[in-house]
Amino acid sequence: MYVYANEQALPLGFMVDSDLENTFEIPQERNPYLVHNLFAQAVLSNEEEMFYPLRQEQLGVTQPLESYKDSPVKEDDIEQVRGETTSFVVPAGEPAYIFVKNATIVEVVIHDLDGNFQSRTIYDELDYRHSIPLYLEDFAREVQVTAYDKDGGMRVNMLSYAMKQEVLDKVYEELAKTPMVIEKMSDSHIFASIDTPKNGTVLTTIPYDSGWSVKIDGEKVEGHAWQDAFLAFEAPEGSHEIELQYVPPGFRLGLAISAVGVAISLFLLFRKN
Repeated sequence: MYVYANEQALPLGFMVDSDLENTFEIPQERNPYLVHNLFAQAVLSNEEEMFYPLRQEQLGVTQPLESYKDSPVKEDDIEQVRGETTSFVVPAGEPAYIFVKNATIVEVVIHDLDGNFQSRTIYDELDYRHSIPLYLEDFAREVQVTAYDKDGGMRVNMLSYAMKQEVLDKVYEELAKTPMVIEKMSDSHIFASIDTPKNGTVLTTIPYDSGWSVKIDGEKVEGHAWQDAFLAFEAPEGSHEIELQYVPPGFRLGLAISAVGVAISLFLLFRKN
């Protein structure tokens, strides 16, 4: 077993400009790589892209999955499945990703540029929109991706991207400038501190839920769903103590109802006696 440290893991919360939520607009097309690019541009206030599309070459429609008897695909399904093959080259030293929009089975075959076989992987039972990482290598690779749709579709919608590490580094450095430092935490309670150079938004990586309450220096402040996704709240300039507490929605009402029920039961019991 190997254990790796992620040196670019963001803290649980960090300071961002209050207008970042308005600057960063999620497009109608839910392409995760386009979303990452727009977020990076909003954070860095420039036009740099974290992911760039790779040039793809369509190699045509494949034969049925006859040659994949060793795949996880059920044998009864093999004759019914056809797909399309796409080829692209991944530069050395850059991680790449495949974004398949409408396929349930994907085969990825990788060769080096001299034609030497490197690997072959089959991904089965995909839920249509699916990202597949092609991990970092120190040599350029030719990647052939064959995507199959078991539901009978013949036109497979697939995109491929490579990532610019230097842009990711800049985004990480910007977001990690003003971290929320965890002092103590449990499943439902977080005590933290933050030292902010100016007024702004503390954006957390906690999925928003109405059960979260926020206090800064003992005073309750309003939390909100940043981009309808993550818990966030406004914080003024200076050093602050932060308390986050989670109580499931309806818990207090249920507790009150239970207390009333117990009180009524006790009243009836004593009255009877």
